[in-house]
Amino acid sequence: VAETHGRAMRPENELLAHSQDLGWRSLHAAVFREAPLDVQEPALRHPFIIYHMTHPTEVRRKIEGARPEQALLGPRNICVTPPGTITEWRHCGHPEILQVYVRRSIYEAAVAEMFGCDVSSAEIVPRFGILDPLLEQLALALVDALRSGAIKDGLYIDTTAQMGAVHLARM
Repeated sequence: VAETHGRAMRPENELLAHSQDLGWRSLHAAVFREAPLDVQEPALRHPFIIYHMTHPTEVRRKIEGARPEQALLGPRNICVTPPGTITEWRHCGHPEILQVYVRRSIYEAAVAEMFGCDVSSAEIVPRFGILDPLLEQLALALVDALRSGAIKDGLYIDTTAQMGAVHLARM
């Protein structure tokens, strides 16, 4: 949690499940119902993905140095935010979301393996409100693992994180 924006742990949000006590090393994930939001989040080392699960909500995202993006995001919509970005978020709904932070080291290892270069040559492109079948399936696998609380298998989660990192590098 300390390496995330802490959004899932805000008192006004309803935390439904999180990976904090599951021993997952390669990613941090949380499912929560988010209260209305108007926040500027600092840059972090790790890329993160938000998967919208319920309650369509008009969302605005502004990445520092880029134009604002705004859309009605509902079930299946995904937002990808690269590491090292200062981001403003605003919405007035109560969406249920999965937020996933993939460790930067996992992403860097995927880039090195795939392209034989350092991460600066293969930066993640921000995405807003996209539909992506592979990221969705990985998100659903994580939601199931979080809700059951039964998957503490590092290999399963590490493989899921690596698949996500490889996919982000190819996008």
